[in-house]
Amino acid sequence: MNNSCDGFIVKVSDFGLAKIRQKTSRQMIKLSEQQSIVGTLQWTAPKLLKLERSSNASDIYSLAIILWELATRSVPYDQLDEKTIGWSICAGNRLKIPNYVPSDVASIISNAWNQDPTKRSTCLQIIADIKKAMAFNTNNIKTE
Repeated sequence: MNNSCDGFIVKVSDFGLAKIRQKTSRQMIKLSEQQSIVGTLQWTAPKLLKLERSSNASDIYSLAIILWELATRSVPYDQLDEKTIGWSICAGNRLKIPNYVPSDVASIISNAWNQDPTKRSTCLQIIADIKKAMAFNTNNIKTE
C-alpha cells in the first residue's frame, strides 16, 4: 500500500523475513515436532496458525495489528508467552482497544481483524475509512 498525504508517503510492507536475525520462538512457530510456521507470531492471522493458506484477508489481519500498534503505541501481546498468544488469536480473542482511540479508528481495526476472513475489510475499504477518520479526528491525535 502506498499513499501520499501532505507530502508524506506511507508504505506498508512485510520485512519479517527480509533480513537475517537471531532466531527466536516468536519468529518460528512450532505447532508439533513435524510442523512449524515461519513468521512473527503476534501478527500472524488465525487462518495461518491453523495451517490454512495465506490470503489477502491474512494480510489485512496483520495490518489490523499494525494499526493497533500505531493507535496504542504498544507492542501486541507483549506480556504473553507464545502458546497463550497462539491460543488467544485462534480463539478469536483480540487485543483491547483503549477508550482513548477514536471510535472510527477502533472500528477500522475491529473490522480488519474480524475472526471471519470473509468479513474483514479490503485494503481499499481501509484506505477510505482512514481518510474519513482523518477528516474527523485531526484534533484527537495523541502526542505524548
